[in-house]
Amino acid sequence: MSYNHDVAQTRTQKLLRDISLIINSTLDLSITLKQIVQITMELVDARAGGVFLIAHEGDVFSLNHTLNLPPSMARAR
Repeated sequence: MSYNHDVAQTRTQKLLRDISLIINSTLDLSITLKQIVQITMELVDARAGGVFLIAHEGDVFSLNHTLNLPPSMARAR
């Protein structure tokens, strides 16, 4: 394996570990999801992101915890 691949793999593992620490650090879903969106954006080198939540019925999606989305997309809640 190349040095760049090893660096990328180490970075990915660190960010995934950070996500697991966040999940276990608070019961506040809003804070947890916001931090996970931020880390996931860093992991995939995204400029914007968000989390869709699914209602118990399984047929309703709502866009939550967005970061840097254009206003037209952020309103798709």
